[in-house]
Amino acid sequence: MRKDAVKPRTKEAPLSTKREAKSYFDDVAGVYGGFFQDQAAAAVYPLGLRRLEMALDFIMREAGFAGSTLIDLGCGQGQLSVAAARRGMRGMAVDESPAMLKMVAVNAGALTPGETADLTMMEADALRSGLAAESADVVAALGLIEYLDEAEIPIFFDEAARLLRPGGILLVETRNRLFNMASLNSYTISEIEAGAGRQMIEEIEDNVARGLDIAAKRAFLHRLRALLPDLEAAIEADEAGTPEATDEGPSRDGLSAIKRLQHSPRTLADMASDAALVPLAALGLHPHPLPPRLERASPRFFNCLAAMFEPLAAQPASLAWSSAVFTVFKKPRP
Repeated sequence: MRKDAVKPRTKEAPLSTKREAKSYFDDVAGVYGGFFQDQAAAAVYPLGLRRLEMALDFIMREAGFAGSTLIDLGCGQGQLSVAAARRGMRGMAVDESPAMLKMVAVNAGALTPGETADLTMMEADALRSGLAAESADVVAALGLIEYLDEAEIPIFFDEAARLLRPGGILLVETRNRLFNMASLNSYTISEIEAGAGRQMIEEIEDNVARGLDIAAKRAFLHRLRALLPDLEAAIEADEAGTPEATDEGPSRDGLSAIKRLQHSPRTLADMASDAALVPLAALGLHPHPLPPRLERASPRFFNCLAAMFEPLAAQPASLAWSSAVFTVFKKPRP
């Protein structure tokens, strides 16, 4: 099993990271929903919304039959659990932040009485939920494991495997370490200095060698044509210095101070294998077709261009230019 931290952590960090993250999310719970708003015309990529859409699409395609059960570990405001309940699934929203669970209840207010009956909330540690074994068809953890220490990640996979029924799937979304080689910034230098650059490039090469399928290329072309007027408008807005749309999300100052791990699909698969979970897919999230430093000068152009690359998310090559990744695992049947 390979170590997967970009930089070595201090001895104090493993003990404080989860507490710091919990404190941050307690503080911002009331405004965190801003990350899930569509800001396509703004200078901000709608990461939370795209993450939710991608997770729902995969779940409904692979395991979202009526009456199936989703357990959302580290659920935040519960957007995924609420959306699953709206689609006929039973959603279990698990978080150790009471403030976040209060917002789950607020978001659940849009459900019908029947849909509300399919949504349950639970205050618990995602690593030790206490829920019944083999009670879920889907376990999701969106943006959770980056706040865990490396030693806690095997515990997470063991808990997810325990909760899943045979044949069930696990969706893990986290920061994509492979992107460090394309970002051309301090993360790239850190990988090279740590001697990990070759390992990252070899994994990227393996993904790129699998090519792009024809359906994905046609979908990309369709998106390109559809967004060309938006791209032109984005260029003009950036040049005119049009004020950004109001950001309804929370300040990320406190979040940036928290040490967060990055992972590649291959290293996650190595760790998941100890829990007998089999890799099923890896999907690129938040495409960066240009180096991220260029976003500062032309944010609307940059993020409109990024939206053009979204149809390629399911292609292995997308992991070369995506700053986040969905890695999907399956619990084999006996």
